[in-house]
Amino acid sequence: MPAQAKTLEVAVISLIFGIALTACTSSTGSVNPSKTVPENELEAKSRLFKPMMWPQPEGELPPAVAPEGLTLIEVPSFVEMPPAFYEVRPLGPEAIGPIRVMDVTYPKAALPDSRPPEPVPVQPKTGPVLTTTGPVPLAPPAMTNSFGSTNFDDNGTNTGFYFIPADPIGASGPNHVVDVVNVSIRFHTKAGAQVFNSSLKNFFAPLAPTTFTFDPKVVFDQYAGRFVVTTLEVEDDGAGGDPEASRILVAVSDDADPLGTWYMLAINSKTLIGSVDHWADYPGFAIDEEAVYINCNMFTFSENGGGYAGVRLWVIDKGIGGNGFYNGGTAMVNIFDPYAGGGSGTTTQPAHVFGSGPSGVGTFLVSYSGLSDGTDEYIQIVRIDSPLTSPTFSQQYVNIGNIEDFSSFPDAPQLGSAVGVDTSDRRALQAVWVENSLWMVTTIVPKAGDADAGETAAYWVKLDTTTLGAISAADQGAILGDDIATDTFTFYPSVAVNGAGQVVIGYSASAASIYPGSYYTTRVPADAAGTTSGSGTLTVGTDFYVRTFGGPDNRWGDYSGASIDPTNGCMWVFNKYAMARGTSSGGEDGRWATSHGTFCISGACPADMFLAGITFTATETRGAASRITTGKNVTFNSGSNVTLRAKDKIIIRNGFALNSGAALTVELSAEPCQ
Repeated sequence: MPAQAKTLEVAVISLIFGIALTACTSSTGSVNPSKTVPENELEAKSRLFKPMMWPQPEGELPPAVAPEGLTLIEVPSFVEMPPAFYEVRPLGPEAIGPIRVMDVTYPKAALPDSRPPEPVPVQPKTGPVLTTTGPVPLAPPAMTNSFGSTNFDDNGTNTGFYFIPADPIGASGPNHVVDVVNVSIRFHTKAGAQVFNSSLKNFFAPLAPTTFTFDPKVVFDQYAGRFVVTTLEVEDDGAGGDPEASRILVAVSDDADPLGTWYMLAINSKTLIGSVDHWADYPGFAIDEEAVYINCNMFTFSENGGGYAGVRLWVIDKGIGGNGFYNGGTAMVNIFDPYAGGGSGTTTQPAHVFGSGPSGVGTFLVSYSGLSDGTDEYIQIVRIDSPLTSPTFSQQYVNIGNIEDFSSFPDAPQLGSAVGVDTSDRRALQAVWVENSLWMVTTIVPKAGDADAGETAAYWVKLDTTTLGAISAADQGAILGDDIATDTFTFYPSVAVNGAGQVVIGYSASAASIYPGSYYTTRVPADAAGTTSGSGTLTVGTDFYVRTFGGPDNRWGDYSGASIDPTNGCMWVFNKYAMARGTSSGGEDGRWATSHGTFCISGACPADMFLAGITFTATETRGAASRITTGKNVTFNSGSNVTLRAKDKIIIRNGFALNSGAALTVELSAEPCQ
């Protein structure tokens, strides 16, 4: 919403049903600007940096024509009604250090680590230390449903080879959940029934991948009602080998049902930086209303030493309303260096945007990687304005206080084995923007004197973006996991936030007394600063896990997944755990498995609601903090009396059906979820 307050007029539209619009107001406040630091005083303090291995404007709406049997009443600049489409809307540093390759894509092959000496700290500076610990509130809600998905063995069945790490991430749609691992994809109904299972290579067969691909990710685009999947491909056979290649593969479903048509796109990510070709690794992946964002770490091919060369960002125009990517047409894609104007080109995550973002802003790129001035640590943010027309990149650092030491980044201990579980490094792992709040998660090592000093801890930060030029830290905290077991290490967090400001953070955990498993915690606006709920269990580990394929690390992650159910604002998490050992290979028998879980916090509300494949039969109200959109097969049966209530916009698209005797009320409301 705009920075100034806006009052909406009231209008009433009489169709075969009534649509009542109520007044809505919004306003924003101001916050204190964050401390500014010259960029040459910041340095990335993560010794274990690792590279992880492997646009045209929206088309104009058609002229307003009333569907057969309906009377069209025009409300200029407020409601647009083309055929079967009803829309209600308001008027009007440097010193990064080498990064290592994270994923072992090819079976039984590992890329070497590059671990330089720790950078020399710059002159210490003073700065605020924000509260990061506090009393632990009550335990989070228990899972209302959970079910398993791909594991080590059936992932191998899909491809004929075994793979580590799992790279698990999932997303919820209106009626299905989609998950990807390294290197498979599955669809389930939300009740848990598996309806699709494939290798990613076969899924992307129209693009003719020559490898199994790696680093897959998936999101649900709640604006358009589509699942979007990406995975990477690289060919690097060394000097004198086959031609080097690097591609980003992207697929988008044609609607909210993943069992239908998918449109696919291959982006040539072999990129000349300086005078040397580079390949793309470890994608950040997010959407806003207009675009899909993918950013990657860039490395030279092995014949040139495998060196790190910063970050590149690809912006894909969705092309909705025209002959663009989302309609199976020509994809408009542009590549940028988001740090060309300055800053620290370290591992970056774009924020998945919900609702009506700040005017002119696309998304925010977020990174951490241990950026420090010698005393305090910083989150780096790059705001992208006008991403499809004339993109600009505005960079700033936000002080989050002195939160960790940098002497080590340890593996997590586990029951039954002296071999620890790799916990990766301090890179940003996921980001999301909702209602002027930018959330991100990473993993840290709390400093001496703090709780769990010397152990890894999943860490979250909430940033206030109300004042775009002075983004500030609003809240933050560590997830210690000591209610799971003594001296628990937590790592690989993911984050999702709904329209009620309720937060879920999924993460992995392990300790000397437990096997590696998957857990979650929650936060609601009433919780004390710096705190989350206790730990909830997705799936406990059932055995110890050692699987290296002869490499230097017992690889675990490289991330996890958390998402919001677009129909009701409830939470979904997807992650891996150590299953019973077996399937011996090379003297190792550790195995991983994955699972989905869902639960709801009282008062849950989606930021953006997307409804599809649903029949209303009774009296009920559906509310969303920003917008509501209907897709295919949304039916209001006789006797139903439904109110759709949102703050910013309500869109009723093709596939909507209102039977005789049904009533539908559509409201724009300042408090739509109450």
